[in-house]
Amino acid sequence: MNKVLLESTYASVKALVDQQLAQHIVDTPALDGRLIHINGREVLHFGSCSYLGLEMDERLKEASINAIKQFGTQFSSSRSFTGLKLYQEAEDLLQQIYQKPVLLAPTTTLGHMSALPVVVGTKDAIILDHQVHMSVKNAAQISKADNTHVELVRHNNLELLEERIIELQKTHELVWYMADGIYSMYGDGAPAKELMALLDKYERFRLYVDDAHGFSWAGENGKGYFMSKVEEHHPHLFLTGSMAKSFASAGGVIVLQDEKQKELVQNCGSTFIFSGPIQPSVLAASIESLKLHLTNEITVHQNALMERMKHFVACANKYALPLVSEELSPIFYVGVGSPQVCRKICNKLMENGFYVNPAVFPAVPMQRSGLRITITNHHTMEDIEGLMHTISVELDQALAEEGGTREKIFKTFKLPQPVTL
Repeated sequence: MNKVLLESTYASVKALVDQQLAQHIVDTPALDGRLIHINGREVLHFGSCSYLGLEMDERLKEASINAIKQFGTQFSSSRSFTGLKLYQEAEDLLQQIYQKPVLLAPTTTLGHMSALPVVVGTKDAIILDHQVHMSVKNAAQISKADNTHVELVRHNNLELLEERIIELQKTHELVWYMADGIYSMYGDGAPAKELMALLDKYERFRLYVDDAHGFSWAGENGKGYFMSKVEEHHPHLFLTGSMAKSFASAGGVIVLQDEKQKELVQNCGSTFIFSGPIQPSVLAASIESLKLHLTNEITVHQNALMERMKHFVACANKYALPLVSEELSPIFYVGVGSPQVCRKICNKLMENGFYVNPAVFPAVPMQRSGLRITITNHHTMEDIEGLMHTISVELDQALAEEGGTREKIFKTFKLPQPVTL
C-alpha cells in the first residue's frame, strides 16, 4: 500500500478505535438479534447483515448442533481431496433455486479469487465499477498480474461504461464489467435491466455481479436483488453471492453457466485447491436455510423486511435526513459530511442506545462521511422511528458545533433539498 495512504488510513481508523466507535467486543451473554452489549451498554444493533433474522431460527440452530454431534466441530481436509456429502446437498438445493450449476466456496472473497481468474482470460479486459466490493477488486488484481487489462469506471455510469465497451472490444477478446447487485455502503442497486440490454447489444460483453448483499431477502426463493430485476439468467451473466448475510450461515456462492464451467472453476480455482473447507455445522445451517427458501415461508420473511425498509425511508423523509439512496434495500446511508460530525453523532447514538456503523475515510471520501445503517426483521417499527428521531436531533447538534448545515450536506451528496429545509 502507498505509504501516504497507509498512514492516513491508520490515523482515520485509529481515531474511531480510540473513541470506542470501531473494533468493538460484543459482550452480550446471549444474543437475540436485536440487542447487543458494548462496553457494558445495551444498544439496538443497526449493523447486522442478517437481514431476515434467520440466524435465530431454531431450525437452523438445531441443524448446526446435530451436525456437530454427527460430524464433529470440523472436517479438516481440502475439498479437492475429500469433502462431506453436506456440500453436495447444499449445492443441489442452490441449483434448485438458480436452475444453474452452483459451487460453494468457504467465503465469497475466496470464491472470487478462484472464479474470476479462471473465467476471465488474459486477452480480456476488466472494467470495475468504482464502488464494486473490495473482494472483487482484489481478485481482479490476480488477473491483472497475468497481464489482463483492468480499469475503473464511475459508479453506475452506463454512458461511460458503453463508451469503454465499444473501445475495449476493438483490442480484447471479451470485455467484463464487474459490479455489485446491492452496493454495500450506500445500499443502492445496479441498473440490472440496462445492463441486460448491454449484454444483448454487445456480443463480446460479459457481466460479473457480486450480489452478496442482495441474496435471500429479494427474489423468488431468495435468488437475490439482481435476479429479481431481470426476466431470465442471461447466458453472459456470471453471478456470485454470499450465504453469510441474509441466508444466515456462511460461504460464498458461485453460479455457473454449465457443468463444464463448474468443473473448470472447481478443478483450477486456486482457493478450491488450497483453502480449507466450510465446517459441518455451517453447511448444515445452510441446508436448513435453503430448504426454508424453497418454501412459501420465505415470502413472509421477505415481506416483513420490505415493510421495515419502507418505514425507514418514510422516517428519513419525515425528519428531512440526507438519505443518499432511497433504494428499498436493507442497507441505508445517512450522509453527515465531515468525519468529526460522524464521530460525534455515533457517540451520541451509543449514549442513547443505538449502534450504527460509522463510515469515514478511506471507506468513503473525506467529506462524505455518514451513518451506515442496516435493517433486519429483528427491528420493530418503533426501533426504527426512535433511531431516526435521535439521528435528526444529534445531527443538528453536531452540525452546530462544527459549523455545518444540512443544506451543505445535501449539496455535497448532490441530493435534492427537501422542502422542509
